Amino acid sequence: QSLHPADDAPGQDGVIVPALLVQAPPVPDEQQFYDTVLGALGAPFRPNDRPARKRAAVVTLLQRTRVRILVIDEIHHVLAGAAARQ
Repeated sequence: QSLHPADDAPGQDGVIVPALLVQAPPVPDEQQFYDTVLGALGAPFRPNDRPARKRAAVVTLLQRTRVRILVIDEIHHVLAGAAARQ
């Protein structure tokens, strides 16, 4: 992120975030992952929203902020759970 910092979007109300770094939740949990991405982008969200709503918000925000690469640290946490949760 330090090589590709966030910057004001020219002519728009918002920012451009070329690289976004997030930490994977300690357990493979879709809700927690979306919460982490939304939090990293500084977006307001309701923790009790359904995963589909959060997924839509994440996709929209990644597009609006022009994220080119999403780096997920500690991705091995995803492998710790059952296959269905992965």
